[in-house]
Amino acid sequence: MIGAAKRLALPAAIVLCHVYNFPYLPDVMANEKARAYATMALVDRGTLDIREEILRHGYTPDVSHVGDRRYSNKAPGASLLGVPVYGVLRLFGEPTLRATIWALRVFAVTLPCLLLLLPFARLLARVAPEPGPFRAALVGYALGSLALPYSILFMGHQLAAALVGAAFAWLADARPRRALWAGLACGAAILVEYQAALAASVLAVYALRVVGVRRTLTSFAVGALPGIAALALYHTIAFGAPWRTGTWLVGPELQPMLADVSPWPQRAKLWHALVSPRHGLLAFSPWLALALPGVVVLFCYRQESSHDASIVGLRASPALSCDWQESSRRASVVGLRASHALWRQRRAQALACAAVVAAFIWFGGSLAPWQASWDVGPRYLACLGPFAAVAAAAALSAGWPTRWRGAALGLVVASVVIHTLVVTVLPYYPPSYTNPFVDVTLAYLRAGRVTYNAGMLLGLRGVASVAPYLAVVAALIGWMLAPRPRRFTLVALVVAALHLGGLALVERHGSASTRANLELNWEP
Repeated sequence: MIGAAKRLALPAAIVLCHVYNFPYLPDVMANEKARAYATMALVDRGTLDIREEILRHGYTPDVSHVGDRRYSNKAPGASLLGVPVYGVLRLFGEPTLRATIWALRVFAVTLPCLLLLLPFARLLARVAPEPGPFRAALVGYALGSLALPYSILFMGHQLAAALVGAAFAWLADARPRRALWAGLACGAAILVEYQAALAASVLAVYALRVVGVRRTLTSFAVGALPGIAALALYHTIAFGAPWRTGTWLVGPELQPMLADVSPWPQRAKLWHALVSPRHGLLAFSPWLALALPGVVVLFCYRQESSHDASIVGLRASPALSCDWQESSRRASVVGLRASHALWRQRRAQALACAAVVAAFIWFGGSLAPWQASWDVGPRYLACLGPFAAVAAAAALSAGWPTRWRGAALGLVVASVVIHTLVVTVLPYYPPSYTNPFVDVTLAYLRAGRVTYNAGMLLGLRGVASVAPYLAVVAALIGWMLAPRPRRFTLVALVVAALHLGGLALVERHGSASTRANLELNWEP
């Protein structure tokens, strides 16, 4: 009984952290409202035109203009997934926008992302088989990356990332049926977010390597067709052609962003995407920097010694282990073959991780309008998260000296602290702030302002309402640090403190009018 409770403690804590908070500020939820309006229009009126929803629930600039009609300018996957959720809500009358957003977030994004975390966790366990590195990698990805804020919002970024992450895990199993599931996941990811096609393309090449050409064509490619066909049909109905998206049909508010598009990465955009305290990936998730050495660790995976190969061989072939007359030479042969196959698989994983991370960094530095909207971190880079996490998990499990392993875990701790605090206040950072973690998250926490959360259902208010949530986060961090030597723990805490302190010392600028607008429209 106690063993079962220990096994369930980590997944239960991750689930709690994803469902505890409900940030709601309608004036800055343009992305979510566009997707929700598309869902509501499909259920209520059987159309994709969202003009009536805009009139009824409020304006959003994230629309495409086709004559006098208005469509969501997002990929339709999340909106389509929300159709049955909103359909059930309508059975009980006409819900408010708040109730609709909550249901769509939880049942169309949060729960699917948590379910898709299961196969991905198995992949992390294979890359980092020891309990300590595995826990650190899983907690780092689930709570210390873009996965947390975008799993609790009705957006497609993390849903697409969860789909490609699960596809990566299923392909790593090298089974024909899993290849079909991986294809379905990749097709669905493209239906949810256009940029997921970058990761899906790399996974298609990876599938050729791990499951072969025939299985890739008959399983992976066939599985991807439904999602791609659904996307082509949506484009045809809304925009007149399968290849025409709504991105280039936006209104005048968003046109200046499109003028900033470039096929080549630009230094300023790379800075904002990767290291800027405004929303740089490594500023908010410093542990993902471990992906660079992690790719090397994966690629340079060493084969077993002849003695260890015998053990691997006995494990790989139970028949040999039962036949005590069989020579150890045959066991060594079986073991070396299994070890060589694992070595080739690790190299393929390293190349896939490196390719996806590089593709999204290029994309982020050339196409993404980084200062365009209210958001947390470079959300267009969310799909690189699973691949960077796999490589970082390999780095965490490497046999480095104690101080280096402690420093790596400290980066995980800093990432978890940042993201878990962000969602207690507002996972929508104003574009005018240069250091929003300090000027929004920490400043509002000091003032006792937090978002809607489960603690309020118990009558708690202010910071006291998030105390149970913060206690769970602290317990998770303590669990990661507890079994370690004292020197290891000290190094980890020092590195985490240095990163968080560095963020606090960065020069800050913010708009007084934006702060006044936040104060005026703050809920609760």
